[in-house]
Amino acid sequence: MSDFFTPPPPREPEPDYTQPPWLGPPANELGVPVALRALLARTEELPDDVLRFGFELADGRRVTNIGHFPGFEDQPEGPILIQRGGGGGGRSWSFGY
Repeated sequence: MSDFFTPPPPREPEPDYTQPPWLGPPANELGVPVALRALLARTEELPDDVLRFGFELADGRRVTNIGHFPGFEDQPEGPILIQRGGGGGGRSWSFGY
């Protein structure tokens, strides 16, 4: 028999990726849908093409989508708000945070 169809050597296993807990929920964790449709506030501070979203926690810390992303290697000092996908067009857009 010929060695023409000799199988290749087995692949090295890829290292397991562990997402930092501050970056978001694990991929195997499902969210909970919440039926909510409300305009909380509207200001004239920024141009129309900039979405500015944030809130203040009970302990006084503030979180906003405007600001510096800490990077994957650095753990942030406090709570952060990160966009996790989204899209749309025209007058309809959907984003996840």
